[in-house]
Amino acid sequence: MANAVRDVTRVAWGLFALTNVILLFGMQGLPLHVQLSLLGLLFILLACLLIRYNQLLAQWRVVGAIWLGYGILRLLSVWTHASQIPSLGDNLATFALLLATMAILSGWFSLFALAIRRDVSLAYIVMFFALGAPLIRGLVIEAGGVLNFLVGQVAGDPLSRFSITEPLVMSLSCMGTLGFISLPAHLIWLLIKELRG
Repeated sequence: MANAVRDVTRVAWGLFALTNVILLFGMQGLPLHVQLSLLGLLFILLACLLIRYNQLLAQWRVVGAIWLGYGILRLLSVWTHASQIPSLGDNLATFALLLATMAILSGWFSLFALAIRRDVSLAYIVMFFALGAPLIRGLVIEAGGVLNFLVGQVAGDPLSRFSITEPLVMSLSCMGTLGFISLPAHLIWLLIKELRG
């Protein structure tokens, strides 16, 4: 069983790397249906790898590293888009944005895995109200209202701008949601364990 899991993991990593290379060098030249198929395969492989390494991802240091990686990839996407590197044109900027999107999904999954494997619901809630709530409120006020904040986030070109608040807002809002969901679930689980004696 262990050998089969190892072999499947190797195949998944190989296909994942190959798909990324194809998208990097052929993103602008491939037909739309081929691009969508490759993207679908890429995200399926990513999901398989995240599930495979869920125990590793359920650690605070890994969570922090993933969101730091997201910030670096977003900076890279904006920088490469602005500098217009001749060799790859916008391919590299778009590919960096794709990697950042995968980093977002990985970050959310790691927060979910951490909440499942450890009782961190109170930590999530405290961090959300201590850091996330004032940050989001400040961004809403700066944008001129909730609607402007939401529309601006969706309508803006992600390749033209990046703010250090992006990974903070995305991670802390996810923490708040998971904290409120997982807290009663953990309390119910503790009650069941107490009743079992």
